[in-house]
Amino acid sequence: VFELAGGFLSNSVAIMSDALHDLGDSLAILLAMFLEKISVRKRDDNYSYGYKRFSLLSAVISSLIVAAGSLSIIYEAVQRVFNPEETNSAIMFLMAVAGIVINYMGYRRLESSERNQRAIKLHLLEDILGWVSVLVASVVIYFTKLTVIDPAISIAIALFILYKAILNIKEFVKIFLQAVPEDVESSSVLDEVRKIEGIRSVHDFHLWTMDGNYNVLTLHVVIERETDPEHIIRIRKQIREISRKYKIDHETIEIGYCNEECEFVDC
Repeated sequence: VFELAGGFLSNSVAIMSDALHDLGDSLAILLAMFLEKISVRKRDDNYSYGYKRFSLLSAVISSLIVAAGSLSIIYEAVQRVFNPEETNSAIMFLMAVAGIVINYMGYRRLESSERNQRAIKLHLLEDILGWVSVLVASVVIYFTKLTVIDPAISIAIALFILYKAILNIKEFVKIFLQAVPEDVESSSVLDEVRKIEGIRSVHDFHLWTMDGNYNVLTLHVVIERETDPEHIIRIRKQIREISRKYKIDHETIEIGYCNEECEFVDC
């Protein structure tokens, strides 16, 4: 609210662009705090895998809001490029200094924090860089009276924010469409499973992630009907060891026998 007020008072779309960025960060943090409490719930009759994906909703919602806001800022800034308006460089300068100081203080407080706060640190660093851009723009406008600098800076900031929002949305869409996790080579997992002694073939192999962290594997393995029970136990154990090696947290293993028909061979 403080930044938006400063943007209107100074008539600076660059400040409004940075305010949009901060709004997106705030939404992400607030929604994450709310939905994180839901995401730790255990599975029930409605959600057999639990509520893990609720943690993604905050990021999806905030990314969509920020993307829409970025497009709005770009549209407004383009109008300003062709029809420049007077901006109050003094207010821009003061707002930029305040923004840099406040965000830097927050960044320093998180400097020795745990890994799970690195994302917040990155957001704060981006905010600092955004305010540095506004600071530079205010100085240039003050000495040169080139007010076109303000919309130019705002377009650059908005494009950067839009680019990051699109990358985030793309990542979330892949998770919801059950794509193979980016940090897991499915072909390598499959090859290692096939090499286990006693396994004749593998089919119905599916690998996906629940929320970008919790990875799931399901597969059917075919063995000889004469395989003794202890060997079957070893096969299951080896598959689980391979799963852990590739950061797979949950696996469902179905054992089938040679010459036994399976309706899921080609699924």
